[in-house]
Amino acid sequence: RIRVLTDFLIGRLTKNGYEILSPLEPAHRSGIVVFRVKNAEKMTNHLLRKRIYVSARGGGIRVAPHIENTEQDIDYFLKVLKQERKQG
Repeated sequence: RIRVLTDFLIGRLTKNGYEILSPLEPAHRSGIVVFRVKNAEKMTNHLLRKRIYVSARGGGIRVAPHIENTEQDIDYFLKVLKQERKQG
C-alpha cells in the first residue's frame, strides 16, 4: 500500500514539475519521498499549519505516506502546496 501511495505521489509531483531527490530505481526505493522546493522550511511550516505533516530535508520536503493515507490525502497535499507556491 505504501509503495502504491509513493508511486502516486511521485507521479503527481513529477507532473507538476517538482524534482524528486529520492532514489527512483525500484531496488533503492522506500516509503519516503523527498522533493526539491524553494524555501523548504517556510513551506513546511505552512503545510504543518494546514495539518499536513511533512519535514524539511536537504533543500526539499520529506513526505512519508502512512498506510492509512489515501490518494485524496495526497491530492489535498498537492493542492495546498500549489496554492502556497503561487503565493510564495
